[in-house]
Formats: sequence, structure tokens, C-alpha cells
Amino acid sequence: MLENYSSFAWIKDAHKMLANALLAIACLHICGAFLDCVLNKAAAFKSMINGYKNSYKNVELHKFHRLFSAFWLLVILLSAFYLLSPKNTLFALGLQPTYYKAQNSYFTHECRAVSYALFAFYANKR
Repeated sequence: MLENYSSFAWIKDAHKMLANALLAIACLHICGAFLDCVLNKAAAFKSMINGYKNSYKNVELHKFHRLFSAFWLLVILLSAFYLLSPKNTLFALGLQPTYYKAQNSYFTHECRAVSYALFAFYANKR
């Protein structure tokens, strides 16, 4: 059973690093769209909003593009199934349920008394 979460302190640092990297990538993406708009006279911002891009060339998806998108779609779906599974190691840390009544009967008695008092208080308000 885990007594504390100090062994998971690296997760906070990794989260900060990945969040900053995501912000940097988003800024680069916006700058690239702006450069595309200025240099190529393309309506990149408009195509980001409505999803359509006018092109002078006939653009087709090749097998590589289809396989690449299918691969990442599969990665996203498998990640979602893994995160939702009950045996997920990220969420199931092996913690055992705590039985407060066995540890401290006074604490459970006090909690029960407070819950009964709150129930009576809210029942009288109706």
C-alpha cells in the first residue's frame, strides 16, 4: 500500500514540461499560419475556421497519408480504451479501502452524528 505520493513528484514536472511544449507548438502553428497567409497569400486563418482551403492544385491523399492518419486514430482509440479500463495502472494504484470504523470508532460516531444533524436540518427547511 502506498503511504505517500512522494514517489510521483516527477509527474508534476513532466506535466509542466509537456504543457509548456504544447503551448510552444500552438504558438509555432499560429505563426506558421500567419507566414503562410503573408508569403503565399493563402487564406490559412479562414480555412482553420471553416475547414475548407482553396487550392490551385488538385490535392489527393496518398496511401502514406491514409496510413498515417489511420495509425494515429488507432493510437487515440487504444489510449482511450486503456485509460477507461479498470486495470489501468495510472488510476488503479493498488490502494486498499480504509475502514475508519475499525481504526477509530469515535471518528465514525462523530461523522454519523454530523450527517444525521445535517439531514434533520435540511429536512426541516422543506
